Amino acid sequence: MACGKGGPAALAAGWMVLAGGAGAQGWDSALAAFGGRMTWGDYGTIAYEPGDIEWADERLWGLAWSRDRATAMGGLRLGWEAQLVVHEGVSDHVAVNIPATIRYRFADPVIPWQGAAFGLGVSVASAAPELEKQRKGRSQAVLPYWLMELEFGKPSWGFSPFLRIHHRSDGFVFAPFDTGSNAVVAGVRVPF
Repeated sequence: MACGKGGPAALAAGWMVLAGGAGAQGWDSALAAFGGRMTWGDYGTIAYEPGDIEWADERLWGLAWSRDRATAMGGLRLGWEAQLVVHEGVSDHVAVNIPATIRYRFADPVIPWQGAAFGLGVSVASAAPELEKQRKGRSQAVLPYWLMELEFGKPSWGFSPFLRIHHRSDGFVFAPFDTGSNAVVAGVRVPF
């Protein structure tokens, strides 16, 4: 396993400590269910040229538990998310993704767009994904992971639909070769 330095895991653990403090007081929790489809292209195409997405014959489904807490900066929240994701198609594997998250939520959105989030951490797959091998020539089970998300709805709804880019890659420095994958994911988050 080439990701032996543990950089993504250390980053995620450090973020949780900074975001959390000693106790659970002030933490908000949520559960999410999501599904999506893998692409052959990069995240730039998904974000800036969605009409040009080349879809791969691979789907993913997942469950996520997230915890975050407010900061002193208005709607800015820090936290983390733990995901269990099943891939079917070109790659058949299971992955666990654990990103630290930074989220911004509007207090009372006028339109049903509640906020946005970014997460960065580690992805551990049960096997090196075949899709990544076909895209870039090589892969490995452990890679950096990040997400970019738009969250919809209003606080009064009691649930939040979201749309995100789901990304695994070499992170420029954590794998000795170029690899990675991207997916478009939609889901629903329910606080508890």
